[in-house]
Amino acid sequence: MKALIHVAFGPPETALKLVELPDPKPGAGEVLVAVEAAPINGADLMTMAGRARGEAPSLPQAFGTEGVGRVVSTGPDVTRFRNGDRVLVPKYLGAFRELLVCREADTYRAPDEGDAAQFAILSTMGQTAEMMLEDHVPLTRGQWLLQNGGTSSIARLIAGLAKDRGWKSISLVRRPGVEDELKSYGADQIIVDPGEGPALVKAVTEATGGAPVMAALDMVGGDLTARMMQCLGRGASLVLYGRQ
Repeated sequence: MKALIHVAFGPPETALKLVELPDPKPGAGEVLVAVEAAPINGADLMTMAGRARGEAPSLPQAFGTEGVGRVVSTGPDVTRFRNGDRVLVPKYLGAFRELLVCREADTYRAPDEGDAAQFAILSTMGQTAEMMLEDHVPLTRGQWLLQNGGTSSIARLIAGLAKDRGWKSISLVRRPGVEDELKSYGADQIIVDPGEGPALVKAVTEATGGAPVMAALDMVGGDLTARMMQCLGRGASLVLYGRQ
């Protein structure tokens, strides 16, 4: 099988090496997965460049934080999966490869139908979005949520999760022309960032019809954090996430 291995710190053309490895075989309690899609996670880029938080990894090492694939064989004692099942592979095993052995206990079933590229990001972005909304956004039905980075994959997911909870959401973006697309994911209002505080407050007030915004999610940081705070109602929550 082919695999991308992290061999040095630097740009992708020197940091990663395409190699040929023997096809692995699953042991007891393990499944062998043919990887369909493995996204380029932001953490992957930082690790590749040697700028990851914490201790630098020992090289060479397997690469690729997360992914999705189909079970192609199972080891002894496996009961939850059979050949052909689509699964989310456990994180940090090195998903940039054609075949990957996963422990059954650490592997989760994915929808059989749908876009593999979208499912591939659920292990990290899906958990981040769900954790933030469950643990840090105390909204009730009908209340407003404001988030920046509106065109990002995680913001689109958050918009849909907010809609399912009965919340209303505003996605803050940097350019026009994405309104219909983001609304299809669940956003109620889209605002192109005007770049200064009073104008943003005015745009948010008009978008909510004067209703207070009771939570904001900030993945950008910088001066935008302060401008978003000006848009919040009394007692609202502000959550910063990502690499600020």
